[in-house]
Amino acid sequence: MIDGYNLYGLFFRSDLDGDGLPDCLDPECCSGSLTNLGVTPHLCEGDVVELLGQAKYEKENQKSFKYSIFQENADINTEAPVFAGDMLIDKGIFQKEVWIDTKPGKYKLVIYDTDEEENEFVLSTLFFTVHPLETTWSATTTDTDWNTWENWSDGSPWLCTNVIIPESAKVYPILEETAVNGCNFIHFEANTEVKNTHNLDYQKAWVDVRLRPNRYYMLAAPLKRIYSGDWFMAAEGQQLPPCFTILNENTYPENRVTPTIYQRMWDATSINQLIGADNRPHVKPGEEVDVAVTGWTKPFNWLATPYDKNTMDGQDYDFNALSVWVHPLKPSVDELGDNGQTYTFRFPKEHEEYHYYDENGILLSVGAQMKERGNCGRFIYEQEDGKALFPIVMWFKNNSFNNKTFLVGNPFMTHINVEKFLEVNKHLSSVKLYDAENGTANSLIYDLEGDGMLAATPGDGTATLHSIAPMQSFFVTCSAEHVEACAITFTEDMLKTRAEAGQTGRQNAFSPWEENSTIRISASTGKNRADALVHFAEGRSNHYLPDEDAEILLEREVNPTLALFSIAEQHALDIQQRDKGGEIPLGMCMAEPAEVTLTVTVPANYSDWVLYDRQTKRNYPLVAGKANKVKLGRLKTHIGRFYLKGQPDTLTADEMDEMRHRVVCYWEDNGKRMGVRSEGEQMIRCEVFSIDGRMVAQDESAAVEYNMSLKKGLYVVKVYFSDGTIVSEKIV
Repeated sequence: MIDGYNLYGLFFRSDLDGDGLPDCLDPECCSGSLTNLGVTPHLCEGDVVELLGQAKYEKENQKSFKYSIFQENADINTEAPVFAGDMLIDKGIFQKEVWIDTKPGKYKLVIYDTDEEENEFVLSTLFFTVHPLETTWSATTTDTDWNTWENWSDGSPWLCTNVIIPESAKVYPILEETAVNGCNFIHFEANTEVKNTHNLDYQKAWVDVRLRPNRYYMLAAPLKRIYSGDWFMAAEGQQLPPCFTILNENTYPENRVTPTIYQRMWDATSINQLIGADNRPHVKPGEEVDVAVTGWTKPFNWLATPYDKNTMDGQDYDFNALSVWVHPLKPSVDELGDNGQTYTFRFPKEHEEYHYYDENGILLSVGAQMKERGNCGRFIYEQEDGKALFPIVMWFKNNSFNNKTFLVGNPFMTHINVEKFLEVNKHLSSVKLYDAENGTANSLIYDLEGDGMLAATPGDGTATLHSIAPMQSFFVTCSAEHVEACAITFTEDMLKTRAEAGQTGRQNAFSPWEENSTIRISASTGKNRADALVHFAEGRSNHYLPDEDAEILLEREVNPTLALFSIAEQHALDIQQRDKGGEIPLGMCMAEPAEVTLTVTVPANYSDWVLYDRQTKRNYPLVAGKANKVKLGRLKTHIGRFYLKGQPDTLTADEMDEMRHRVVCYWEDNGKRMGVRSEGEQMIRCEVFSIDGRMVAQDESAAVEYNMSLKKGLYVVKVYFSDGTIVSEKIV
């Protein structure tokens, strides 16, 4: 009967008396009752609940009905109603107010009628929701549904509701495309997010950003019509007004000093020759080392620079990425001020005019008009009509030609998964995320041959860099040569919440292929840490290739506290890929001398790797499958003093079992101390015998390495393992 037809939906009309005529057209339908009853399913606090329907009486022209309003899950027979009343309904189509003083909640309207014997019965039950005018996302919920009533402080929002997304929530909302997700205004506190805001029906958004002083931040403007002049704090003593307040000359007067805000825009990278503390600019004679450093515009406090689209030479480019420094005092004061203080900036601002101040905070006559504020408070990725069509393509430009590094701003109020990002943007060779604590940018590479993600800094629950945070800008490196602009594509499946991206509670971000073929190197000086890796794969080049390796990027204006890199053909790399082992020089760049601990994690199937110190001529054996910690002492910036040496040989099962009990004996301190190190299991006792059979040293503690004060000579070392294995080694 319906061959050749597609059914996309069905609509049913009631016919209570079964005579074939819809009730709305049947004059004799259900005489004496109310039909086609309904209420508006979603209302806002203070709205009037109205009952609509049709009354069909046999004799009366009007009739009285009782009704009660209960909480949605209330037992109508045992629990008291929220509101109750009587209504007189005239015959015909009607519209009656049943509840005026509405409060937020989920309710049911129960209408009663009486039979011929005057017995009361429930004629109809209708459900509706009264949404709050303001509500806050729950900090404790573990559910991400925007429309779940219990996920909000005062109930779920509707198009009339102002919503606040609070900091430190366990999870944040995920807006599904198939649901109706709505609000009036939305306010993001600092460090919050909502996934899929393109599925949100809203009028306006506000965003808070909290910064500490005396360091650079890599930021992205999340909203349209943000200008450089919007980066200011009100004068001391004046607080931010309540959420959803329009920020203008009256509600939030501008103040350009105390604190002073300096901003930078991206120019291009440049190459500097790195000089060690010993003034030796080479690994070996004739091998200099170049390091990539950031290139910025000079710090400015201009007023009218737009952080939005801008047309240049007939092409629209995106300029939502910037860098910000907060100086807590006047520009004329060189002191650092209170580093423990934080500053909260709120956007958008809607001032019509801004002014310049001198370095002492005196208002100058020179100012700037903010001519275009249309659509302020709308998300920056939207079109001017408020719609967002994926994929979203943004164009970023450098001031310098033939420079392959670009600064890109995350345009979304949620995280971006880097692996998905690089899968789509195949013309990019790497992503770099700035680490302000160390003054370096940590690289990530996606292997297009399907191996997965390589990250210079591992995801260990505290330093995961596999996703880009909301309002964060990041560097990308294009594979192509001679590029002046770079197109960046964003897709829906890149968008992740912090929990989905693995930013919290993630204990190990290594994939199995990465663990089995990657040497990870980590340097630490107290609270500061820097990372690098060397990845081995068949077909990779042992020479530097920009499509395979990632150069470390250092901040030009702030010396890095600690930067670690390997070296290949003059290039300082935080990710190096190789086909074979060999000698791999290492380098460190340090702002000040410090005690350094180097941790080298070698895959379990790699053997005989060592860390060699050219200055002291000392070898540090590296145990396969372990995180080898080596205290290097007090160091300054150096190039090639240390290097890794070995081959990525794959061991058989028997060889790996043998390696569990392999013991290495060596001399240090010019033959004054003997070292005994296990390359596998922990040792439980060590005995040292002279050539005449006398025991000259003993250590009965459990350890992977023993150090004993002995004069250099011929000795027999006997080591005991917990499984009963005894290993004897001779050392000369």
